[in-house]
Amino acid sequence: MDEQQIAIKAYISPSASVYPETIVEAEVIVNTNSIIERGYSISAGVIVDYDTFIGYRCHIDCGAIVKANCLVKAFTKLKAARSLHVIIYRHHSIFLKRMVSHLR
Repeated sequence: MDEQQIAIKAYISPSASVYPETIVEAEVIVNTNSIIERGYSISAGVIVDYDTFIGYRCHIDCGAIVKANCLVKAFTKLKAARSLHVIIYRHHSIFLKRMVSHLR
């Protein structure tokens, strides 16, 4: 699978990046400057807040919320209706620019 599969009812911000081999289900919201790496799936009803990086092969289960400025490590599974809100560091936009340049 070389393409991402994004449901029609999902919202992906124009400034967000969803890489290939990713499934984004209905009612998912991916906000500004967020990056979803290659991999698994973002299940129905998930909210990915701004300036967030979701690593390789992560599974974010139904209704989970990934708060702003989070880094979700590779191979993480965030269970249904859970919330992740770890701030990784203050100058997150610099971090995201480095990650984007590294991934491309």
